[in-house]
Amino acid sequence: MITGIIGAVIGFGLVLLLERIRHSPQVNADESSNFEGAERKLRRRMAGRHRHRLGRRRSELSRRSRKVKQLEERIVRAHIDEDEAEAFELARAAFEANQRRHQSLKDRRKHFKRRLETLEGAFQEALAQQAEADPKVLLEQLEESLVDEYQKRSEKIVRQSAQRLESQQERRAREIIHSCAERYADSHFAPRLSTGFRCEKAARGADLLAWSDTLKEARSMEIVASEREGFYSVKGADPWWKEAVRRLAEDLVSGGDLPTGDQLERRLNAISRTMKSVASRCSERSIKALKTGPVEGERRRLLDRLRFRTSYRQNQWRHASEVGFLSGMICWEVGLDGPVGRRGGLLHDIGKSLTHDTEGGHAVLGAEVARAEDEHPGVASCIGSHHGDEPPLGLEPYVVAAGDAISGARPGARYQMGEHHEQRLRELDRITKSPRIVDDAYAVHGGREVRVILHTEDRQGRPIRTSEKQMQTLARSMADQIEAEMEYPGSINVTLIRRVVAQSRAR
Repeated sequence: MITGIIGAVIGFGLVLLLERIRHSPQVNADESSNFEGAERKLRRRMAGRHRHRLGRRRSELSRRSRKVKQLEERIVRAHIDEDEAEAFELARAAFEANQRRHQSLKDRRKHFKRRLETLEGAFQEALAQQAEADPKVLLEQLEESLVDEYQKRSEKIVRQSAQRLESQQERRAREIIHSCAERYADSHFAPRLSTGFRCEKAARGADLLAWSDTLKEARSMEIVASEREGFYSVKGADPWWKEAVRRLAEDLVSGGDLPTGDQLERRLNAISRTMKSVASRCSERSIKALKTGPVEGERRRLLDRLRFRTSYRQNQWRHASEVGFLSGMICWEVGLDGPVGRRGGLLHDIGKSLTHDTEGGHAVLGAEVARAEDEHPGVASCIGSHHGDEPPLGLEPYVVAAGDAISGARPGARYQMGEHHEQRLRELDRITKSPRIVDDAYAVHGGREVRVILHTEDRQGRPIRTSEKQMQTLARSMADQIEAEMEYPGSINVTLIRRVVAQSRAR
């Protein structure tokens, strides 16, 4: 628009200028004609410019017209149905009614709250008058009773949570142990080491018994006759030389001169070299299977000697390999250091190779040897603390102790004489029947569980009520006494049974 005004002003000025020039007497005819031509050119130029502006205005107008038509079409398409409008109005009316109802309820709540406060004050005054006590004292007593009630409730919740957590932990531990035991692919069977041999010839047996004095001087070993006819056994502290003497005696049963002096030493040393070769191959097989890295020095010598060492007739080399595997798998399951668990499990009983000539527990002796040879601190701790002889370093020693218990408690792993089993049952019977509330007790599962039945009546025939808390306390007390006074492999479960007797009479 401004451009149009400016153009109009310029055009008007040019028209005035041309009119002045036309009427000027000094301008000649030629100049007048030139001015007329210039005026025509200027008019044509101005007309062309105005036509251009007019075209643009028309195109803009047509564009806006089309846009208006599109908007009208959209309005027509978006026309709201009368039913929808009516539904919308009904919904809005319902919403407003709900708002009014909500506000009414809030007002009623405030009213009842004020009324309740009034009634509480009146009740406290009446209660104080009846009890002749200060309302503050009554409130304090009420507060104490509520605190006691909620404290008991909280203790119950905590106890139930602890029991639930303990149950979950025990279930998870059983799952891990079962899974790891199933993955152990090696055979559980190992030839039991026998300290005896058979000699059917009585005369040869007498010669061997007489030769026993020579063995006693040379290696502190002796041959004694067994209760069974024709059977003899080797007695001595060192299991390695006990096995060597047994092998030599088996060779001498068929006949030949009984060696003495240097000849005896040469024969025993030759058998010992053969045993070392066998033991070394067994140790190397376990080391490669468990991937524990090289075991050298005194540790390797003690590990080799476990091949001919037994505990409750369980071969200790097999036991060490099994504990190493189980410890490594359990460490992997619970997120601990698997290599430390495997190596600690394999070496945990190397101290048993020293107990025949060195005082002290095998765990402490083995840990001293490991630390003297710069063994990993975690592995040395697994060796020294798997029986609780020293404080553990980390959690891996607990895993090795668990693997040791699993291997020892496995059915068929260890063998005990009949009198040992009977002694254990007698001790269980003594401990579990000592409380007066116990009616009877008996062991099941080979002494791995004891079931205790409680009295339901006293001597006068009055019923005895025993709560669950009392039963848990009694079971824990029995388990602690068993742990303190008995020696047994694995674990012993204590189960208390409370009989419920219901009586009625039909008439």
